[in-house]
Amino acid sequence: LLVPNGLSAPRRRELAAAAHPPRQRLAARRVVFIGHWAPRKGSRCFPELVRAVRHRVPDACFRLMGTHTDAGELLPLFAPDDRDALEVVPQFTSDQLPDLLAGGTVGVLPSMLEGFGLGVLEMLAAGIPTVAFDIPGPR
Repeated sequence: LLVPNGLSAPRRRELAAAAHPPRQRLAARRVVFIGHWAPRKGSRCFPELVRAVRHRVPDACFRLMGTHTDAGELLPLFAPDDRDALEVVPQFTSDQLPDLLAGGTVGVLPSMLEGFGLGVLEMLAAGIPTVAFDIPGPR
């Protein structure tokens, strides 16, 4: 599988065209994440991140995409009160990504080590403000 180091103009337009209007995305209060579920991608700090966000925004929900880990294995890592607010999409096709991102309010990439950060570019292209650690790839 070849992963590009960037987004083509048609791909950027596709992601942008699928985005819901800002008012609708803000109302959804959906945090999105694209990445393999692994310590390098922030899996160890993600449950704490969810807890902290939901402490401040109780109706916030999270969509974790491309985890390659199913919900049955992933959800027990989170506080019981947070599990209903999590949607796990272990795998998706490239064609599905624009719709999966369409209603996102904010994106996160709590990666500790990232060579490029394609997921950050995809979220930004979809009009989703994205927060990441200050590391070389996302920077």
